[in-house]
Amino acid sequence: MNKKTAKALEGSIKKWVNIRDNGGKDKTTRNCPLCELFYYEALCGDCPVALRTNDDCCGETPYILWVEHHEQKHVAVAKDLDGLKVHCPECKELADKEVKFLESLRE
Repeated sequence: MNKKTAKALEGSIKKWVNIRDNGGKDKTTRNCPLCELFYYEALCGDCPVALRTNDDCCGETPYILWVEHHEQKHVAVAKDLDGLKVHCPECKELADKEVKFLESLRE
């Protein structure tokens, strides 16, 4: 993993720790350092998430469960401009799973 990608990964981890612990918000690709590098250029291309899961758009990650939970339990969709946040203990657990998944991508 090159330095630019490693820095983006650390930024994404920081985003999710902030969501889990400090009321931060998930604004999908609009506030994800990894997406800033990889999503718009080549639909995830060499993103470490896509390389691990062999899927784009964070498929096969805890992120999908996070979005589904918000759609089903909080009547919120990922494209909400205000962003998705922790509303309940299950949200916090799902955010923690995303942190752990991203941390597992470190080299």
